[in-house]
Amino acid sequence: MLTKMIVPIHIWRSTGVFTSAKEFYDKYSVVDESFYKVREFIVENNSINRRSLQYNLVADKDNNITVKKYNQSLEGIIESFVDR
Repeated sequence: MLTKMIVPIHIWRSTGVFTSAKEFYDKYSVVDESFYKVREFIVENNSINRRSLQYNLVADKDNNITVKKYNQSLEGIIESFVDR
């Protein structure tokens, strides 16, 4: 199945056959109502714990290592990223 999709795309891209490539792509890139239902379900059931919140290790002036923890929120994720 994958070969049947990749080979024509490669040929059209290499030869510059835009109309065939666009027709092929448009067929597989249509977003219908079922995709919106799936997206709505994912957004409603998304948990902050699934996001990438990483604690940081911090060394003080005496070289003691401590773990700096952040809130389980978007602000905590941003603060953790900035501190890295």
